[in-house]
Amino acid sequence: MASPESTQIRKTLVKDAPSTLPLAVQRQEWDAIALQAELPTNIAIEAVTANGVACEWVIGSRADRNKVLLWVHGGGFTSGSTITHRELASHLSEATGLAVLLVNYRLAPEHPFPAAIADVTSVYQWLTQQNWKSAAIVVGGDSAGANLAVAGLVSLRASEQPMPAAAVLTSPWLDLTISGETITTNADIDPLTTRESLAAAAQLYAGGKDTADPLMSPLFADLPGLPPMLIQVGGDEILLSDSTRFAERLKAAGVEATLEVWPEMWHTWHGWAATLPEARRAIEAIGQYVKVRV
Repeated sequence: MASPESTQIRKTLVKDAPSTLPLAVQRQEWDAIALQAELPTNIAIEAVTANGVACEWVIGSRADRNKVLLWVHGGGFTSGSTITHRELASHLSEATGLAVLLVNYRLAPEHPFPAAIADVTSVYQWLTQQNWKSAAIVVGGDSAGANLAVAGLVSLRASEQPMPAAAVLTSPWLDLTISGETITTNADIDPLTTRESLAAAAQLYAGGKDTADPLMSPLFADLPGLPPMLIQVGGDEILLSDSTRFAERLKAAGVEATLEVWPEMWHTWHGWAATLPEARRAIEAIGQYVKVRV
């Protein structure tokens, strides 16, 4: 049963739709809202450039700086930043005990596929070049960021780079062809995401290329050899079937996959951790998963 806080928050949610505002304005507005968030106490924020990619360390009071959660932010490939995800990263660092490294990858449509994937892989390689062991790294992301995290892992595996200890995906968007059955069956109960908004973002990111490309839609990628993965998805999301299908394909490929479907939750509910008990419990579950692997 959903918490009272969940019921109240849900009343404030508005279904996403393609905006008429310029992307630059949308990005500025999201950053401005995010800057008002109150972070947990004793969080260290440090800017860093990793192989030419702007990043930000978010390090909790109990974090082990020798262990890293490389987190790729969501935002439909067109928005989001280290600023918009600083609060989430703070909670993730506190829960996992890892230093979180947020990636300011290049955004579409100015930098369409595969620019963002190249940035993610460059940052991972920078970590290994700086003497972080792959066994001390976890890769993760939310929504479109989860897509980029998986695509980055597929690219790293193809170049015979060492895999991280694990991966964590929250509300992943893994099929840019938008073919999952819950796109339709959950359309009325999903309080946030719409087919129309996904389709618009997919086209901006694709830059005219085929959205079925396995690196653009990693649901269709070859998956053997990828690290163990935790997948958390809301039961009310239209993207639910991206997670269920991906978990099935991972297991068929011999990859350890843990799928958690959180009843009555919406897309990226983790972002409401300051007020939503289900978000805090989900993040704590991520912490428990990570702690037994690094």
